[in-house]
Amino acid sequence: MSAPLKFDYVYKNNDEAGTILHEVVTLDEIQTDEFVYELEIIARRLFTGLQDMTGADIFDGDYLEYVSPFEYEEPRRYLYVVEWVDFGFEARWINPPSANFRSDGHLSLQGADEDMRIIGNRFEHPDLLEARS
Repeated sequence: MSAPLKFDYVYKNNDEAGTILHEVVTLDEIQTDEFVYELEIIARRLFTGLQDMTGADIFDGDYLEYVSPFEYEEPRRYLYVVEWVDFGFEARWINPPSANFRSDGHLSLQGADEDMRIIGNRFEHPDLLEARS
């Protein structure tokens, strides 16, 4: 059985505050007249078909944090952003451990439900990258 096709619609409310809102909908829901708002759509995020370690659905543009199952004296923070690469979704490394680290910067999302958690997304928290790196 395949995962349902879900989208996370991210909106900017046209009020004075410009509040960012989002709603997860399925393709069937999009094709009804009920899915009409007076909001500015700023993103349509596709569901990857996977969940993080808390059971939250992972969408493209999500920021993920690796949560090590091991305890270290110094906490290690590895951050990723979910992107479509070639033929599927992958996590792109945001903060490699050093300038000499050799990698194409991408890894599979398989196993994300065991050791990764969503910490935000690039639309609601664009400043998160600078604060966490």
